[in-house]
Amino acid sequence: MYFRIFSIGHNLDKRIKKAGFEVNSYKEFRSYTGGNEESPKITTRMLLPENYKYDGSIWVEVELPLFERDFCLMRLPELQFEQLWELFINTQDKHDEIGSISQILKKYNKELLEKLTEYQKNNNVDKIKKKKFRMIWDFINTDPAKSMYTEFIQDVLQDILKKRK
Repeated sequence: MYFRIFSIGHNLDKRIKKAGFEVNSYKEFRSYTGGNEESPKITTRMLLPENYKYDGSIWVEVELPLFERDFCLMRLPELQFEQLWELFINTQDKHDEIGSISQILKKYNKELLEKLTEYQKNNNVDKIKKKKFRMIWDFINTDPAKSMYTEFIQDVLQDILKKRK
C-alpha cells in the first residue's frame, strides 16, 4: 500500500486515525489581517498535520487533481515513474491505482507517452492492461489541466484501445 484515499467530510481526522494513521508532525498555519507592515495582526493560528505515521512509515498528503473531494496520503519515499507505473499496472487496490496514475499524470507525462508508445509499437496489450489504459484515457479526458503531451498520449491510447487482442 503506497496510497490511501479518504473522502473529505465530517470527521475526516477520526477516519484517518481509525485507519491506523497517526499524526507524526504538525505545521503551523497563520493568517494575518489588519495591523501594519511592522506588526501585522494574527487573526488565525492553527496547527495542521504535516505528515502521518503508519506501520513505521511516513505518509504525506498529495493532491489528486481529478478527485478534489478526496484526501490522499502517499507513503514516503516518493516513487519515481517506473515504480509508479509498475504499481499502477500490477495493483488491484483502488487507492494505489488512483494514487499512482494521478501522480504519473501530474509529474510524468513525457515518460507516460514514451511508455505507451512502446506498448503501441510492440502491440503487447492484454485485457488487464487495456482496462488500465482505458482508465488513463478517462482520466486524461476528464482533466482540464492539459500538458503539451496530452494530445499525443490521447492519440497513442486511442490506437492501442482500438486494436483487438
